Amino acid sequence: MTSLLNIVKGLWPTKIRYQLICGVALVHLLLMTFFVFDLVSRQRDFLRQQSLEQTTNLAEALALNSSSWVLANDVIGLQEIVRAVGQYPGLRYAMIISTNGKVLAHTDESHIGQYLADDKSRTLHGAESKIKVIHADQELLDVAAPILAGTGKNIGWARIAQGQEKITDNLVIISRNGILYTLLAIVMGSLFALLLGNRLTSGLNKLLLISQQIKHGRRDQRMKISHHDEIALLGEGFNSMLDALVANEDLILLNQQRLESLADIFQFQAANQQELLDYALEQAIHLTDSKFGYIYYYDEDKREFTLNSWSKEALKECSIIEPPTRYQLDTCGLWGETVRQRRPILVNNFQAENPLKKGYPQGHVALSKFLTIPIFLEKQIVAVLGVANKTEDYNQTDITQLTLLMDGVWKLVERMRTEEALRASESRIQSISNNFTAGMIYQVVIRPDGTRTFTYVSDSVKQLYGVSPEEVMADATLIYSRVDENYIKSLTEAEKEAGRTFSTFTAEVPIKDPSGQTRWSSLVSTPTRMTDGSICWNGIELIITDRKEAEQKLAQAAREWSAAMDASDDVIYLLNLERHIIRANKAFYLATGTTQEATIGHHIVEFIHPQGEPIPCPVCRAQEEQRDLQIVMEADNPDNPMSRPLDITVKIVRDQEQRPMSILMTLHDLSTARKEMEEKVNLERQLQQAQKMESVGRLAGGVAHDFNNMLGVIIGHTELAMELVDPAQPLHASLAEILKAAQRSADLTRQLLTFARKQTVLPKVLDLNKTVEGMLTMLCRLIGEDIALNWQPATNLWPVKVDPSQIDQILANLCVNARDAIEGVGKLSIETGNCTIDEDYCTNHLGTSPGEYVLLSVSDSGCGMDKETLAHIFEPFFTTKGVGEGTGLGLATVDGVVHQNNGFINAYSEPGQGTTFTIYLPRHVGQAEQTLPKITADAALGGQETILLVEDEPAILKMTTMMFEGLGYTVLAANRPADAIRLAREHTGKICLLMTDVVMPEMNGRDLAEKLLALYPELKILFMSGYTADIIAHNGILDEKANFIQKPFLTNDLALKVREVLESE
Repeated sequence: MTSLLNIVKGLWPTKIRYQLICGVALVHLLLMTFFVFDLVSRQRDFLRQQSLEQTTNLAEALALNSSSWVLANDVIGLQEIVRAVGQYPGLRYAMIISTNGKVLAHTDESHIGQYLADDKSRTLHGAESKIKVIHADQELLDVAAPILAGTGKNIGWARIAQGQEKITDNLVIISRNGILYTLLAIVMGSLFALLLGNRLTSGLNKLLLISQQIKHGRRDQRMKISHHDEIALLGEGFNSMLDALVANEDLILLNQQRLESLADIFQFQAANQQELLDYALEQAIHLTDSKFGYIYYYDEDKREFTLNSWSKEALKECSIIEPPTRYQLDTCGLWGETVRQRRPILVNNFQAENPLKKGYPQGHVALSKFLTIPIFLEKQIVAVLGVANKTEDYNQTDITQLTLLMDGVWKLVERMRTEEALRASESRIQSISNNFTAGMIYQVVIRPDGTRTFTYVSDSVKQLYGVSPEEVMADATLIYSRVDENYIKSLTEAEKEAGRTFSTFTAEVPIKDPSGQTRWSSLVSTPTRMTDGSICWNGIELIITDRKEAEQKLAQAAREWSAAMDASDDVIYLLNLERHIIRANKAFYLATGTTQEATIGHHIVEFIHPQGEPIPCPVCRAQEEQRDLQIVMEADNPDNPMSRPLDITVKIVRDQEQRPMSILMTLHDLSTARKEMEEKVNLERQLQQAQKMESVGRLAGGVAHDFNNMLGVIIGHTELAMELVDPAQPLHASLAEILKAAQRSADLTRQLLTFARKQTVLPKVLDLNKTVEGMLTMLCRLIGEDIALNWQPATNLWPVKVDPSQIDQILANLCVNARDAIEGVGKLSIETGNCTIDEDYCTNHLGTSPGEYVLLSVSDSGCGMDKETLAHIFEPFFTTKGVGEGTGLGLATVDGVVHQNNGFINAYSEPGQGTTFTIYLPRHVGQAEQTLPKITADAALGGQETILLVEDEPAILKMTTMMFEGLGYTVLAANRPADAIRLAREHTGKICLLMTDVVMPEMNGRDLAEKLLALYPELKILFMSGYTADIIAHNGILDEKANFIQKPFLTNDLALKVREVLESE
């Protein structure tokens, strides 16, 4: 195939006209060949289809005509039909066969009766009843048609074989005619191609001839255009191409000159920008073939031109004396338009009228043509270049060349400026590095394998590490070995991470200095990736030991501040001037229910006024106005964030120049202070009350001692007189009234002592339920029949230790007050119970103490009291009754009894709702006390024992002696303790009882008893007094085992008490 192509290529003509002829002939040959081939193919298919249709029709006709003969098995008739069909032109043979392949009739009678055994005939055995093509090729067409009975059953086959010689003959004729037509088309096409080729190639030959002439230097030759065909268009394009080529050669020459100028400028060894731009200006003048030129800097911010240089020729011809070097844009004429319009300005007739010109001063060089261009740097005009007086007109090429030239020049100017700035920067950096003593500047390269090399280290490394820069650059371990080993791992990982993310690396590490001391350094460096994969770190190391120490001190101060602030119960927090929280103590977080994480940095209003300020808050205004403020905000104030009375302080923290720095807030809870103040007032009130009671008690005690002595004399002598007077006598009744009045006076004195807590009592362990039950009958009589008494005793009541007579006093006074408060029918309830008082209760109820108590409650349905009355009910002599209806000592006595037994009392009342008194007596913990034997009245009528009686009051001594003697006792009477001791020593018999006054001038009764007990250990002691003055009692409570009888006393009371003491163990 390759060799064939080479042969064709060798035979193919080289000239276009012959190539066109051969091409057209070849195209015609191919087209006609395809046409003839297609025609023959179509004709052959048509003839074959026609032959198939004829043969098929003949076979169907034979099958139709032979159907009845086959059914009749008439072989002769079948043979006649086949013989008749055999006359058809071109028929090779015709036959009728049975379904099993037996020949029933045949054009060649020799085949009759034979069975067809060839493969093609056997295809008919059992085949479907339809037309079948048995054989078809270029020579023979054999078609079989089924012979059908009337029922449609296949009873045989009719076969027709048709010869195909006629089709072949027709195809040969068609092919021969096609070849003739093909040759004719080739000849005619070649002639046409010859004519067309001559027409086309004539223009090309002309182009070829002109090209050869241009090649030999005749560039003025152009192709003449006489037609308007493609060759003419090609000629026009050829002519335009020649024109552009000539113009481009001129432009190339200009570009070459510009590049040469740039090369000269770049090679020019300028000492500064002035020299460089002067040289560039001369090159621009030369490039444009101008005579004059200038370069001005331009400042867009100032709108001002500054002269760099005029060309040498301009300076020669200019006669202006000291021409200005600066011009404002607004004063400039035509040459300033290049800035105003931001484009080049070209004027080829400068003398012509132009509204933009403002003229030039006398002595200025004469201008005929003018071109000025702006020089841009990043869209900003930085300078202008102007040239003038070119021989020919300035054009766009001049603008382009000057623009390109100055763009290149200005890049060189900027590079020069950059180099100058770099040199200045390097000089400054070197100066800074040489004078940097607070640390060192370094550059270290870390290679991909992890090795390090310092490429620069400032001289200060000597002071920091004791080594020279050269030594560090030779061995980097001299630096890294000084880092604290505990920080090396974290430092390396941080450095790797910064290198991976290409971010700034910062670290603070402890380092050993040359003296072995530890100092702190701060490292800051930025990475630069190098071509070999290494990372160059440019950094600085600062000594921050002082700062670290300051931070530690600051942290310590902060901890101390926090500890001090957290120790305060006040809410304290610090705000910045925008009122965001900087710091707060624990009390703040407890008060707001927040945490430090959720608070620091947030605006204070989020926590103080989360719903907004209900009214203009004075504290917030003070914060916003940055002024000090101290204000007391009550709990009900809408701006109060804590619902408690607060003393709020706003303190503006200022610096040394008194400029505000922050806002210190203090919220002091006044609840405790006010409560303490209330407690203080109450304590003062209680102290005043106690002092008052003490004064009254002292007064009552002093009065009681003498008054009881006098009452004792009166009562005693009255009793003696009544024994001597017949009861029927009027005198006896008078004596009885005297005795009754004396006893009432004694009761009054006893009440005074009781509310003053000076009453001498003998506490006993009691079951309060039993004590109250023993009084119910008496209380019912006391309150009357109209008032129902309701008794509600508690089960498992704790015991108390109290004088039973005091319980009587309490209930009697409370029930009498209740009776007086109830108008008509009413109800009185007495209730007992156990109660435990805790610290919280005591905090809110002054005068109480925590512990276990037995309560005694008395409630009535009376008229009740208002709060003002309730506040005074326990004061002595206070009464709501009319004059002469009460002493005002009832409730004072109850209060005195309760407090004398370390209890307390609460009162609750409302007008019209009755009153409830609840008394709390301490629970007694211990064994029950043994009681003295009960002495009956008959057993106490007298005795024969000897009694030593001591009394400093002669009247009492005489009267008591008479009482004892009347009872049968032997009495040794003494007026002074010394006499009593003497009588005791002188008496030879047994003294059974010492009865002595408690308060005496020389010696009190207790001391006397102790002296006599030392002499007579079996001596029984009985004290008597109208007021004991704490000699045998503490706060009015008798010492244990002390026997006592209160003055004044009746003879019977004396007899019972003496007998009780004498018979005690």
